[in-house]
Amino acid sequence: MRIRSTDELGGVVRQRRRELALSQNELAERAEVTRQWLVRFERGNTEVSLSKVFAVLRELGLSVRVAAPPSPAAARTRADDHVVGSITLPQVDDGLLQRSADQVRGIGDDKLLRSLREKIAQLPPATHGAHGADDD
Repeated sequence: MRIRSTDELGGVVRQRRRELALSQNELAERAEVTRQWLVRFERGNTEVSLSKVFAVLRELGLSVRVAAPPSPAAARTRADDHVVGSITLPQVDDGLLQRSADQVRGIGDDKLLRSLREKIAQLPPATHGAHGADDD
């Protein structure tokens, strides 16, 4: 999931907290932050302590990955990474897809490619979270 603002991050935290059926008080206690701080964070407050953000994310089982934008050359080839034969795979995790593509590059065995296509077709679709509106 790509997050570009504190509003989006706060929304993801609120959604995950609700998925885990945690109240703001319970999460705040577990992460050793105040409920007031958590309320502001979930609303997208830009004045947050990173150590507190990571404590909350850890309690929710969430992590952060930082990535640089792709170079123009990588952006042009990236679309090729999402196509196996004539099957387009926009919902497959980029890392998994890249590892799969690396394994089959240069292999001309139709039986192996057919098997790979079947396995990919059986993968569950990726889910992308949407964030909710209000607090508890």
